[in-house]
Amino acid sequence: MIPLAIILAGASMPFTLFHGLISYIIVSRFTHDKKLRLLAFCAAWLPDLDGLPILFDMHLYNAIHHELFHPPVYGLLLAVPAALVLHHFFKIGRLESFIVFSFSFALHPFTDIFFGFLPIRLFWPVSNQGYANMLSLDWHTNLYLNFVVALVLSLYGWFKLRQFALKTKSRTFPGLFRNSVYELRIVLYGEANAQQPFSFR
Repeated sequence: MIPLAIILAGASMPFTLFHGLISYIIVSRFTHDKKLRLLAFCAAWLPDLDGLPILFDMHLYNAIHHELFHPPVYGLLLAVPAALVLHHFFKIGRLESFIVFSFSFALHPFTDIFFGFLPIRLFWPVSNQGYANMLSLDWHTNLYLNFVVALVLSLYGWFKLRQFALKTKSRTFPGLFRNSVYELRIVLYGEANAQQPFSFR
């Protein structure tokens, strides 16, 4: 039941991971800061927290998905404390964090209204008008478009992962995972404070 539910949900919009990749690609055009790129990747996932019930309650999922966390105003509200926390712990500029977080969060629902059929209240709380399927495509054409977008983003993600594996000479999955964690620590804390990775190669 759960795999079928995931397939049905994914058919109406790009998967959550793809939202992160879309945001990452766009933000990367404007900054080389790896922390901001990582923030863009993660912040774009957050609206789909209202989709977690798909794992245990389809009725609840249908009731709150695209309703609870998708209005872009939440991106603006959450960007303020996020910017303060990120500046304090990871020394990221407050303004840069605010802009990247709010943009990436808002990009998620704006992407959904082009690729999905579930209405999103883009201008809540000013308006309760829901927007969906802005390309006015039929279900099958929309499904094919989703698969094309998913394929392109998957190939991009695979290319970036392969680049990283070659760079770190990771020949096994445990080695790739460990080196990824190490790279993440370098991005967040600096190379001087990053623990050396164990060798799984």
